[in-house]
Amino acid sequence: MEERTKRKYNLESKVSTFDRKKVLANANGNENMVEFAYRLCKCLDDNGENESDLADTLDIGKASINAYIKAEQVPSVEKLIKLAKHFNVSTDYLLGLINTPSIKEDYKLINKTTGLSEKAIDTLNEYLINHKDAVKNDEQQSTFSKVIDTINFLIENDYRFHFFINLNSFLWFDIIHRNELKNNALIYDEDLKKHFDYQRLFKLIELDLYDSLYKIKNELETNNK
Repeated sequence: MEERTKRKYNLESKVSTFDRKKVLANANGNENMVEFAYRLCKCLDDNGENESDLADTLDIGKASINAYIKAEQVPSVEKLIKLAKHFNVSTDYLLGLINTPSIKEDYKLINKTTGLSEKAIDTLNEYLINHKDAVKNDEQQSTFSKVIDTINFLIENDYRFHFFINLNSFLWFDIIHRNELKNNALIYDEDLKKHFDYQRLFKLIELDLYDSLYKIKNELETNNK
């Protein structure tokens, strides 16, 4: 993957100040315009540029760029292509049709079929290349193969993939339920017919995660006997 240009100077992040609700109102509820505005902000952040930089480089009026960012206006096809070439991303990415900014067709296909981001694809690809080059004996080859086998083992089966769902709930719990935790809210369990707090819910999720991990470990050990 081509290295993104580092931020040239200390700029306030456009993404961190992006007000989706306000921008959606500007766009009269048009989600496509909002997504374009957000991705333009992200590209500016990644390139270390502000509206003035972009306006000067592409000879597009700064007022127009501000209007794109606020979703008050959309660029013409000609200007959209200019923006995509400048940021080294695809027009499909800017328009929100795909989630990877890469202009590489194979990356776009992988993203479309799996949902993996460009960074995730690069990480897996680099791991494959680096470890294949580093393998010097049968023991190292065996370790390398097991990592790839484990990834496939977890993904290829719906039951095992549930491990990722449990892991997601565990990792994001504090963020998803921030308000409930802050207010010591209670949740009602229909099966148990009783209320309990979110800290207990977190413990249950944690137990579910370990349980699914334990079952997968046992399955692996059984299959390799």
